[in-house]
Amino acid sequence: MTLPPAARPERRLAVASRWALAAAVALTVGVLVGSLLPRVPMPPGPFGDKWMHAAGYAALAFCWRRAVQGPTSTSVLLAVAAFGAAVEGLQGLTPSRSFEWADMLANAAGATIGLWASGGALRAWRDRRGRRDRRDHPPGPDPR
Repeated sequence: MTLPPAARPERRLAVASRWALAAAVALTVGVLVGSLLPRVPMPPGPFGDKWMHAAGYAALAFCWRRAVQGPTSTSVLLAVAAFGAAVEGLQGLTPSRSFEWADMLANAAGATIGLWASGGALRAWRDRRGRRDRRDHPPGPDPR
């Protein structure tokens, strides 16, 4: 039995902003292309290129969380982390790049930071705290 079009549940993601969506798509393409181009020498440092990975994936998670309405922060985190894993896998297939587990970890850490910056994690923390405060201190009579 098929449902009439009006009774079918809507399964599309709602776009929060066309500009945010355009920025998220452009950034995703930029990260993909930049990750597959021949390696550029990085300045020496304690974490090498891990800061670049974290910053790029923080920006991706931030943009995607702002671009679409509906998915939870966990969904965005998993999608961005899966994208990072796929890119790392593709880098293993290129002659000038290599697959690195540490890069995948930096990607996931960056995505987590990006979600926090987008307000998703902060809002969830505030909501949980508010529920706990209401549970610990039930509303009473107005003190006025």
